Amino acid sequence: DVKVYFYSNKAFGFEGSTYREPTAYEVQYFNGSSWVDVPGQVQNPPVPAPNYNDVTFPPIHAQQVRLLVTRAPGFGVGIKEVQVFDNR
Repeated sequence: DVKVYFYSNKAFGFEGSTYREPTAYEVQYFNGSSWVDVPGQVQNPPVPAPNYNDVTFPPIHAQQVRLLVTRAPGFGVGIKEVQVFDNR
């Protein structure tokens, strides 16, 4: 289980509107030679949202994980927090 919190400043701060949640993202892990998408991942909500996003998937063994994000054109992506849980 991975919980992801994206930053969005759509209506906040001086000269806001610089960060948005990504248009898409994938949780990946390092398999010893390359980064690969975690198989069977289910994202909730299905479209990335500002703040809380939850990703569930069948158990895997991994020492390194990352998020691969696709940013919205003209905006940066800010990640506030990533939590990775061992739910065996």
